[in-house]
Amino acid sequence: MSSSLIERGRALLWPPALAGRISRLLALGVLLLLGFSLFALRQLSLQSGSEQIADLVAAQIATLRALQATDSTLARRGQGSALVEVLVQDAPPAAASQPWLPFAKRLVERLQYRLGDGATVLLDEQYDRTWLWVSPATVDGQWLGLAVPPFRQQATLLSFVVLVAAVLLVVLGGIGLARLLTRPLRELAESAPAMVAGEIECAVLSAGAPTEVQQLAEALTRAGQQARAQARQRELMLAGLSHDLRTPLARLRYALAIEPPTDATLAQQVEDDLEELDALIGLFLDLGRGRPLRGANQQLDLAEFLSHWLPRFSERPWRLQVPSGLMVDAPSLLIRRLLGNLIRNAEHHASPPYLISAGRVAGRLLIDVIDAGHGIPSDQRQRLLQPFQRGTTQALGSGLGLAIAQDLAHLLGAELQLLDADPQGLCVRLLWPREDASD
Repeated sequence: MSSSLIERGRALLWPPALAGRISRLLALGVLLLLGFSLFALRQLSLQSGSEQIADLVAAQIATLRALQATDSTLARRGQGSALVEVLVQDAPPAAASQPWLPFAKRLVERLQYRLGDGATVLLDEQYDRTWLWVSPATVDGQWLGLAVPPFRQQATLLSFVVLVAAVLLVVLGGIGLARLLTRPLRELAESAPAMVAGEIECAVLSAGAPTEVQQLAEALTRAGQQARAQARQRELMLAGLSHDLRTPLARLRYALAIEPPTDATLAQQVEDDLEELDALIGLFLDLGRGRPLRGANQQLDLAEFLSHWLPRFSERPWRLQVPSGLMVDAPSLLIRRLLGNLIRNAEHHASPPYLISAGRVAGRLLIDVIDAGHGIPSDQRQRLLQPFQRGTTQALGSGLGLAIAQDLAHLLGAELQLLDADPQGLCVRLLWPREDASD
């Protein structure tokens, strides 16, 4: 659980996508720049501004003291002066206190310095104005209140404006920079399939694409050229192989036509075997060339198909439990190849009785090939589905049977499962997706 949270946090801070990483780096740079700007603003502007205001207020207080000394009338409690807006009270309001805002704190410190030792300066922040309370302000020791612009609202507004500007800068700059830097990669991704297929020689990149993207495009171009050259060589090899394999078949057909066997059943069986062999050659040549399977979407009645094909394929006593009318949508050649592989594997490595059953479970077609042998331990089943793997070192065979069967099942869109049979033995189950089989 903790490792998963750590991975999520790491992906959030440093995402795998290039655009996300660029946005994070840009945001970090803007935040650092913002912090430096605020520090510089405080040192160069706010500090000097607070000192200037403190000097002006100190001058006003000195003027008021001078006026009082010459018998001028200061504003009484709750009244304004014609010169400045001031209040004179015996004590400051209860809300007056030492400020914590850096600007105001610097202002108070500067004002206390200008007024000399013994001066006390408090701050009373109200909604519409801020009062500076100074003592002693008069000869009789009263407190003098001077109205100044509100600090908190101005500081809050300034911080909000700076924050919004920084966020907009991060978002807009991140989007623009990410698009600018990732556009060549998107162009390369769009051109890659056509490059590999040989439709275009090289990727179409916008002017000014990064060197790394250009190098990647050149590497993909070379890889596509090599893949096409290998495909042409494979085509030539398969064409020669097709000729070499089908020439003996043609001679056999010719010989069978000239001197047919006296046994008509045998002659028909030989002809059928030659046809099947020729079709298998064509099928696997098509697979080797990467072409679509011929004969796909062929509707087979599984019960009828097995009842005719299985006795010719195997002389062992196989029992069938297949309901009539159960249809499978697949090439008959691949079905014969797949089931034949599983049947030979059971006959070679297991014991009778043998059973082929089929049906539907939750709308999915399944075919079970069951024997009564010793089965396969559950911890060895995945290994035996790999090529050249055998159950024991003494077992005969190449170790390809189940691996080939699994590949054929994948070609048909089915899943091959190795299960325990009841009461003993192995059950090889072929399970089709619901949409790939129809009644």
